Amino acid sequence: MGQKQLVYYWFQTKSRTSFDVNINRFHLAWHAIQRDNTYDLFIRPITPLECNETIEQAEARMDQFVRDMMSALLKFLEENQVEGSAQIS
Repeated sequence: MGQKQLVYYWFQTKSRTSFDVNINRFHLAWHAIQRDNTYDLFIRPITPLECNETIEQAEARMDQFVRDMMSALLKFLEENQVEGSAQIS
């Protein structure tokens, strides 16, 4: 329909960030070996590009949003971390 969007995405595993699914799997496995949290998040912020807006303007808006969001996200993850969540049966 002629609409454009700017999309960022990444995997967040504890305090590690990656855009590659294989690296993310490695981080999950590493945390499991350490008997640490094995959760991961898929983060995908999206912003529309307005009619007369440049990609640089949309990137600046998205970059600021992600910076603001990351402090809240990392605080949330820290506060909700469960110690010893990966247990061997």
